[in-house]
Amino acid sequence: MVYLTHYAEYLIYYPEEGGFYTAGSYVEEYYRLNSEKQAKRKLAKLKKELEKQGFKVYEDGAFLYSRYIGECEEWKIEKKLGSDERGKTPYC
Repeated sequence: MVYLTHYAEYLIYYPEEGGFYTAGSYVEEYYRLNSEKQAKRKLAKLKKELEKQGFKVYEDGAFLYSRYIGECEEWKIEKKLGSDERGKTPYC
């Protein structure tokens, strides 16, 4: 099983040591596919839409860079769902 996963970042505030911000990421959406080849085809289908949104599309993923913490997004082909999640669990 292979996943084409969309990660989004969010801000985490740490009040200790004068307070600072860092970014955490969570899975926003994903597609479960049978092979890496299918995942690359799905990414290629999403390519035009992603480029309109400002993503830089590569062979194995896409990345939307921002100068600000918590505004980056990423599409990634991975074997284990959520392997790139980091930070505290966001509350909304």
